[in-house]
This record gives sequence, structure tokens and C-alpha cells, in this order.
Amino acid sequence: MKKNRYYIKNQVCLLGVSAICFLSGCGKLSENETAVPEMAPYTDIAVTDTVVTTYDTTAHEDNYFSSFASWQKDETYMTSGNVHVKDKKTLTMLEVSDNAQITVTGSLEPVEGKLSLLYQASDGTVTTLADSRSITDNHIIFINQTLDLSAGTGEVYFTGDCAAAMFDIGFGNSDDVRYYYSHTDNSTNSMPPRFEIAMELTAHYDDADPFIDERLFYVTQDIDTLELNILYQMKGEEGILEIADNRTDAVLWSSEWHGTVDTTTTTAQLKNLEKDREYVIRFTGTKTEYATIIAASDSDKIRERERPEQTVEERQNAL
Repeated sequence: MKKNRYYIKNQVCLLGVSAICFLSGCGKLSENETAVPEMAPYTDIAVTDTVVTTYDTTAHEDNYFSSFASWQKDETYMTSGNVHVKDKKTLTMLEVSDNAQITVTGSLEPVEGKLSLLYQASDGTVTTLADSRSITDNHIIFINQTLDLSAGTGEVYFTGDCAAAMFDIGFGNSDDVRYYYSHTDNSTNSMPPRFEIAMELTAHYDDADPFIDERLFYVTQDIDTLELNILYQMKGEEGILEIADNRTDAVLWSSEWHGTVDTTTTTAQLKNLEKDREYVIRFTGTKTEYATIIAASDSDKIRERERPEQTVEERQNAL
């Protein structure tokens, strides 16, 4: 039995973040250091940039996070981790489309040296959010500050001289502000992603077997290749996820899972998408106890469609 649901509100899923060891001094990275690239971004899913390290005590000068996580929580963009600052390390970039106001909250705990957390607006104006130079001991600095933002690109960054600290800082959300975090390869992605479709299904959600749920989307211009980041969890007999042309039912991408599947991420590459054409993300589950599917993209050319462009009967008559 097939049941279409185009009015279900997006559900959220929280993926835990593992904290890794933190540098307590200004030391040299050993040959054993490895860097693990960040996961793809999802709303309410932690995005991590983790470095697993061992250190010696010889002099070392660099700017890096030894453990970093960013995620969406309610109406706040959260960041946390440990930072080592030689001179400057960017925490997040802000893309401000119109004048806006946000609140910055959280804490900064210096471990070694003196450092500051600053915001620089697009016109060069600098605002101090936290400054350990004003305290005699490395006590926790609590942050609760309102920022008036002007349109343009801003930057929140740490500055110091061979300093280290732990931080847990949140930025208020605004329709006129988009935050960006950095990958280990210096590329950037927005948080939250520009586009996301999320489905969270349980045995109490529907008693149909197989169970089918669908979401629709379209693109605002022709796209040669569009990447969708897919997160998937399931407990059941079988789950099939397809992305197809909703008019012709031609499958553009599909993946199949069996039994219990822990949190898995993959990328769907969709080729030759046509402007305004309707596409469907379809999940089919057999004996499904639960399933969580999230499809996200940082492209600003993709939109969810709440209502079908055509009814099933109209689509069949058009074929």
C-alpha cells in the first residue's frame, strides 16, 4: 500500500560527537597526528572536525582546533571544542543579507596564555566578545552579548599569542544570517545547510507494510550535477531509498539496506536535473520498526515542494 505524505513537518535526529584529547601546552605535533575530515552538514546533527594527537614539549607555533563540533540546536548555532592560537583562528564566518541582531552566549575557559574572541564586521569594526587578558587567573569567562550586524560578511575569530582554551559558544539564528564552518581542507559549508528534507518513521507512525513515504523537490535552474548528503538509520527487514523523476518514475539514484543499520552517511550524485521539474525522494520499508532519513545540500538552487505538481491520475494520463 502506498501512502504519500507531503505535509509532514521535518523531524530531527541528533548524532553524537566524540570529544578527542586536547593540547594543554604549546607543543609540537608528533608524527602520529592524523586529521579526520568533517562530516557533511545537517540541521541538528553535529558536524565534527577532529584531530587525534600526541604531543611533545618542544616549541610549536600553529593555529588549530584539537577537537571541534558545530550543530544546530533549537534557535542557536552551537560550536564547541578546544583551540590552540598562535595568532588567529577563525571560529565561524557570517553571511549577513540585511541588518540583523543576534545574541552570542556561552563560555570560554583559558588553559594557557592569553587570548580573545572577537567579531569583525564587513566594515572592519571589531567587537570584543571575550578577553582573558582582563583576568588574573584562567577562570571561565561567560559570554552573553547582543551583536548588531550590518549587511555583508563578518568573522568571529580567536586571537592570542601561543594560547590554548576550551570553548562552548552559541550564536542566535536569524533569517538574515548564515553561518559557515571550515573543513580541514579549508573549504567551507553553511550551517544549517541551505536545503534539507528529513523523515523520521516508527512502527507507530503507520502500520502499512511495506511502508512508503515520499518527499518532493525541484531545482530553480538546470544543474549538471547535484550532490545530496544522505544520513540513514534503520531497524527493520529491508529499506530502499530512491530519488526519481516524479513524472516518469525514472530512478536517478537508489540505495538498499537490510536489518539494523547504524548511522550511515553517503552522497547521492544526481545528474542533469531540469529547472522546475519535480523529483521525489522515496523510502520503502518492510517490517520497519524505525527509520531516519535526512537528505541535505548546501546548494541554493534546490527547493522542497509541499504539494505535488500533478495528481497521480494527472501524471498517469500525461504518460
